[in-house]
Amino acid sequence: MTEHRDAGTLVRQIEEEHIARLAYAIYESRGRADGHADDDWFRAASEYAARRLRRLGGVRRYGPTSSFADRVREALE
Repeated sequence: MTEHRDAGTLVRQIEEEHIARLAYAIYESRGRADGHADDDWFRAASEYAARRLRRLGGVRRYGPTSSFADRVREALE
């Protein structure tokens, strides 16, 4: 159990690092104008999520025949 929790923490840290780098790139693209940190972060998080979905092949839709266990297994992969 600890192994999964540690892996999950590591994944979140890596994702936050990617988002932070994107947010900084957005900040620089605006000419380093201050006062938009939250906007930059949310835009970066949105772009990161969109890239991740494209890389994973889009959103998966679950039908009535899929089980909760199937969804959990897939989420842990």
